[in-house]
Amino acid sequence: MKKTVPGKFTGASFDDFKNELLNKRAIETIIQWANDFPTDFTKKAYPSIYIFSGVNGVGKTHLAAATINELANRDKDKDWGSWGYHFETITSIKNAVKESQKPISKTSTQSIYDELTAKRLLVLDDVGKDFHNEYQKAFITEMYYQIINGCYEKNRSLLFTSNIPFDTPYAAGGETLRDLIGEDCMDRLREMTEGKVIELKGESRRLI
Repeated sequence: MKKTVPGKFTGASFDDFKNELLNKRAIETIIQWANDFPTDFTKKAYPSIYIFSGVNGVGKTHLAAATINELANRDKDKDWGSWGYHFETITSIKNAVKESQKPISKTSTQSIYDELTAKRLLVLDDVGKDFHNEYQKAFITEMYYQIINGCYEKNRSLLFTSNIPFDTPYAAGGETLRDLIGEDCMDRLREMTEGKVIELKGESRRLI
């Protein structure tokens, strides 16, 4: 079974959140979404999911890694090969794409996107981390488009973690995912998520 999660979260599971009270309903929704994830390929794409919080350290990455682990363990007897469950940070994807665009690279940019969008479930962690980098805005927007549109066309599912809201800002004039990826891409994502946008609240666990 193909799974890739950060070393810190190799053993992450949904049991880690069984005593969570503040985000109990949100976490139950995520667990149910994972439990219902199809065991076989279907013609219709399984809904993607967007997990966000305005606060760092509330457990978004932990939950995403737990989801990958739970699904990989559930399907451990299946041989998905490259069609498995995959975890990537936006920063790692950005760096890989940039490296592929160098003249000496033996890896094409398109092959990176093709591999990412072939996964049954692709986790994109820290979406929006490069939001304020105006210099790279066109590059970042194109990167998101290639990933989201690729998954959209192939009926693949995405799990996002982010610190920016989906399309309703925290305050007037605030930033949203729509501002980052553009309306065309956002329109696809609204269809892909089918309203599955989950907000986690609370204080940073890293400070407790």
